[in-house]
Amino acid sequence: MSVVDLADYEGHEQQAAAAMTETGIPIRNLWYMLLYAWKLPELRDRWQSEVEQAPSLDWLLAEVLMQLVRRQLRIGLGGDYRASCDTLAGIRGRIDFAASLRKRTFQNGRAVCHFAEFSTNVARNQIIRSTMNRLAATGDFGSQKKQSDGLRGRLLRLVRELEPIELILPTVEIVSRELDRRHDGDYQLMLQICSMLLQRLMPTESEGTRWSLRIDRRKFRLFDVFEKFVAEFYGRHLSDWVVKSQ
Repeated sequence: MSVVDLADYEGHEQQAAAAMTETGIPIRNLWYMLLYAWKLPELRDRWQSEVEQAPSLDWLLAEVLMQLVRRQLRIGLGGDYRASCDTLAGIRGRIDFAASLRKRTFQNGRAVCHFAEFSTNVARNQIIRSTMNRLAATGDFGSQKKQSDGLRGRLLRLVRELEPIELILPTVEIVSRELDRRHDGDYQLMLQICSMLLQRLMPTESEGTRWSLRIDRRKFRLFDVFEKFVAEFYGRHLSDWVVKSQ
């Protein structure tokens, strides 16, 4: 079975004028390949209209990412408990007696305390916000300027909504480390999208803070995507076979 037949195999109608990526692959086909490579094929029907209407891969990834982020904002952003230390009027967590005596805080009715504090300013949220910020500046959203500018504006508004989250300089390596941790399906997909986008949004070789859209030498590792897709696809659909990727 060829990759071009994938959408038909999954029960989706092919359209005559499918939008293509810069490498000549229909966007819908690459999206299905990516979901299989990310081990999330059960989500293939979730954004069917966005897939069919996407004028570019960046546009599709941005739309899906924004929808996932807005959903997280409605239900509450994920976070972690982080170690904190502060001088407090009350007691919270563990009192640092040595530090309190050295700073003479007890005389003022205060104590140096070590405690765990829940925060949404964690690596996965920093990666997502920072990727959207860079995508708004450098993403390729198709040839329609009005549509492209509208998407950039929505991205920037969402970035501003996430202001408590720190902006960082995300790299593929940082995202890979975060992907090694266990996340729910939506966060896993958001991080996978960020990883793909960061492979496409490469820094300029000149000094400064500006970024430009550039495809890397390996066409953002499409051969890896295809290999993972084939292994996962056949592993799921050939029940009597044992399938392993190289």
